[in-house]
Amino acid sequence: MDANNIHTWLTDGIAAAQAGKRAEARELLLRVVKIDEDNGEAWLWLSRVVTTLEDREVCFENVLALDPANEAAQRGLAEVRAQIEATPEIEPESGLPHVEVEPAPETKVAFDFSDADLADPLLCVYCAHQTSEDDQQCPNCKRSLYSTFYEHEKPRWIWTAWMMSIAEAIFVVGGLLILAAILASALGVVKFNGQTVDVVDVFMVYFGQKTAVPPQAQAAILATLPREQFYLRLGFVFLDLVVAFGLLTRKRVFFILYIATLAIAAALLFTSVTLNPRTFVASGATSTPLEGILQVALNEALGVLVKFTIGIFGLFLLIKTALAFTMNDDFDTVTERLWCVIDKTVRNPTGAFIRAKAYMKRDMWTLAALYLQRALSIQPSTVDYYLGLAECYARLGRYPASLQLLDQAQQLQPGSPVILSLRGVIVELQARVTSTLTGGV
Repeated sequence: MDANNIHTWLTDGIAAAQAGKRAEARELLLRVVKIDEDNGEAWLWLSRVVTTLEDREVCFENVLALDPANEAAQRGLAEVRAQIEATPEIEPESGLPHVEVEPAPETKVAFDFSDADLADPLLCVYCAHQTSEDDQQCPNCKRSLYSTFYEHEKPRWIWTAWMMSIAEAIFVVGGLLILAAILASALGVVKFNGQTVDVVDVFMVYFGQKTAVPPQAQAAILATLPREQFYLRLGFVFLDLVVAFGLLTRKRVFFILYIATLAIAAALLFTSVTLNPRTFVASGATSTPLEGILQVALNEALGVLVKFTIGIFGLFLLIKTALAFTMNDDFDTVTERLWCVIDKTVRNPTGAFIRAKAYMKRDMWTLAALYLQRALSIQPSTVDYYLGLAECYARLGRYPASLQLLDQAQQLQPGSPVILSLRGVIVELQARVTSTLTGGV
């Protein structure tokens, strides 16, 4: 399915939900999650338009399986579960006649997970190896047993700082271009030794390239804005852009660099204050009254540019300094131990399966196996649960149990090519590991 269709359904579904068109929103959002089960935004909006508390609970569980730190889903799940606990289980009335039917025979899973050996909280969430409470990393797979996450799920001020940094960089570049244009115009009026100067010539002087600008004109340009100050401004623009896009990664090193840009900005502001626009005079040249008027006007424009730059640059510095204080919380993190424990309140097999898939993507095979065990215990007739748990067991080196799960899945779906393919991969992997352990004998 084209990703553009999914994006369109999601956008239209959100718009319908905001407009109060619950049925339309529900239909569109269900299309999204049916194709893209990992779309947390779609699950969150779907929770607003489903019709039962149980469906809302599933939506919030799925969001948290994909993003455990989602505050909106955490609050919503707590509220829904409180309502479920407070609501008596009453069969809803129906206008249709009630027909008594014999309950369908329940499919029994061939595994008893009540005393499974994966239930130890001290097992490594990645490889199921036994660890101790003092371990910082797993003795077997060497992965860290701690996870770090941000205190705030979404940054509150980073985007504002990003926009301010981009705007500041554009302002500095624009100021240099305007300054070069004014210098070129002023020198063009004076006409040193009969030579005219344009913007490109001005920049060629700063970059030390060969140019037809006479030495006296070059000295006049560098006297207005020294070369080192020109390079300082270009370096500041480059650093500002690096920091701006680095802030989006939420790495604290870029926040520290952001603080550094404030010090550089203060230095640039000081150099702008001490900058004295130079009045260009043509040595031995006869200027007409009109040229004299133009010269005065251009020098006045240069002075206005300097004052304008000081004012705007000072405003940028004040705003960015205030953002430095408010933005600090966006980088605060919390580190916690990864315990091999699942959420006991997960009572829906779909929610457990969604969480298992999320942990499988992070290579947390032990936690994924526990959630798949929970899903199979609740609904033992779904082949996907068997296949997922079989893969987890194989990743954990439990090949016999993995193959037994595939046997069970084969009974539910005989001749499935997916089951046969997975069995071949697991058998090959088991043979390879056995060969390695026995030294190839």
